[in-house]
Amino acid sequence: MKRKKASSFLDLLESWFGTYLPTAKGLSPATIKSYKTAFRVLLEFMYSEKGINAGEIKFEDLTSDTISAFLDWLETERKCSISTRNHRLSVLNAFSEYAQNRDFEAASVFRASLLKIPQKKGMPAKRSFFTRDEIKLLLSFPNVKTVIGKRNRALLCFMYASGARAQEVCELTVGDLTFFTEKATVKLLGKGSKIRKISIPADAAAILKGYIEYRKIQD
Repeated sequence: MKRKKASSFLDLLESWFGTYLPTAKGLSPATIKSYKTAFRVLLEFMYSEKGINAGEIKFEDLTSDTISAFLDWLETERKCSISTRNHRLSVLNAFSEYAQNRDFEAASVFRASLLKIPQKKGMPAKRSFFTRDEIKLLLSFPNVKTVIGKRNRALLCFMYASGARAQEVCELTVGDLTFFTEKATVKLLGKGSKIRKISIPADAAAILKGYIEYRKIQD
């Protein structure tokens, strides 16, 4: 019986990025871009440190020692944070699972090597926050006598009241807001296409409603 030819590292990587992540997993372009960055840096490491071109990489080249050296290189040479190091490792793990399911013989050693490497623990990042006086000062900056100033004040109020991410704010529509007598609620589309509902307190809701009425953009 003719033995099946093992799938190459790059063949499976291309199908992972080209079909599986955007179609089967439904990941956002931003997430896929971050995954691609992880592999772009890995290919750079393999060439600069191991002398192996991207087209020549085989799964058996990606041993636990090589992957550990790559992760250490990220910190020492690229000056990446521990969180970035851990993210790169998570991306490699996600691909290894996919690759093993598609071609067990070719990718099983790669998968086993990754499972030997734990996430690295680091010091938790300190959270920064605004005081009440700082928030008042921030909200006083926009010139509400201008259209841009009214818009900026409404945006700042909304972001502070909801805690929404920048991308969530960019994708927000008037139809996502519901106004009540004492408050408002907003539906936000977050990471992984997950929808969550946030309550907006009365003062911020009044500013949002006033701006929407001023611009005559009611849904």
